[in-house]
Amino acid sequence: MITTNQCQVYLTQLIADWFANADPAFDVPITAENIKAYNTTPNEQSVSPNWCIVAGVNTISEAFVSAGDRFPARLVILLYARLNKAAAHAEASREAAERWINDAEEMLMQNLAEVDQTDYWYEVTVPIPPRRDPDRLYWRNYRTTQIVVDIDKK
Repeated sequence: MITTNQCQVYLTQLIADWFANADPAFDVPITAENIKAYNTTPNEQSVSPNWCIVAGVNTISEAFVSAGDRFPARLVILLYARLNKAAAHAEASREAAERWINDAEEMLMQNLAEVDQTDYWYEVTVPIPPRRDPDRLYWRNYRTTQIVVDIDKK
């Protein structure tokens, strides 16, 4: 049986490819180093203000699942667009962050809706609409989005 971690790593690779080959209609610049496949937080020292983190969400321990039973892996795609803290750039920075978040979210939702069956999963679904700015910790410095993804693992 494929593990949740394997799905997480593969989905992150797909997302990196989607960002690298994004339709020109989407303005989604991001450095490859800022697309991560584990639970982390954005690094303030990064050159790129934009981050995409694919994190695991504990729903049930795989140790408690009998052989042959199937349960979805739940992952969350976290998008972060850092604001420029300099007062002179505040409004332009908010607009740029908002634009990046909107485009990145739309691009990811479009690609997730079209993702095919792979060696890792049968189906990928987005069970709830994306949530904008859910984490108060980042309200002053980032625009954020959470996209919850359920993966029917093989």
